[in-house]
Amino acid sequence: MWYPLLFKDATFRSKVQERWTTIYPALLNVTETIDQLAEQNRISDMFNFAMWPTAAIKRAGTNISAAFNGDEEMSFDNAIQSMKKAYADRLEWMNSQIISGNFVTDAE
Repeated sequence: MWYPLLFKDATFRSKVQERWTTIYPALLNVTETIDQLAEQNRISDMFNFAMWPTAAIKRAGTNISAAFNGDEEMSFDNAIQSMKKAYADRLEWMNSQIISGNFVTDAE
């Protein structure tokens, strides 16, 4: 609600762009952190799958599925890659919008 109103102000928009150029490089490195955390959680994934084998149940031909976003039926590595791609795509979209100054300014 407040952001469109704030973006009406040219000074605010300028400050957002300035701050973005400062933090954007650090945001690019988040995928490396995702990889590190994935490795730390790999054993946990194996225990989780042993306890809740939703993909195995699905492959066995039953209709039982607890899928909320689809990654429950992916391998651990595929789910990590999917998350990293979604993050990278969104980050690039945000970068193009902020750098170009394409802010919502028609709020009332």
